Amino acid sequence: MQKHLQRILVISFYNHGNAAVISGIDIDLDRCVFHQNFNIEKRDKLLREHAEKIEMDAWLEKEQWFTLRAKKPGVSARALAKEYGLEELTAYKTRSQISIDQMRGYRFAGKTL
Repeated sequence: MQKHLQRILVISFYNHGNAAVISGIDIDLDRCVFHQNFNIEKRDKLLREHAEKIEMDAWLEKEQWFTLRAKKPGVSARALAKEYGLEELTAYKTRSQISIDQMRGYRFAGKTL
């Protein structure tokens, strides 16, 4: 298992039989989500230069989001994206909210409470 994958076991007793149901899923902790704004050109360059290492595996048109994931063990999609200057969705949303709050004149914009 890659170092960025985590195995999650789920045990459910809410079933129609007398036995527990155990399910396992792998979660890729390195998969990253990005907004299209300010990231498309950087993403395209990254994918051109590292096509064998990384891929876009989801394009969410309505949300204007996309995800990147590593294709090979030992490769970090997150680290490569950062190297190319891509801004992850959570950082983008936080920065945008702070900017909007500042334009509205909120004194607390960008400060932690």
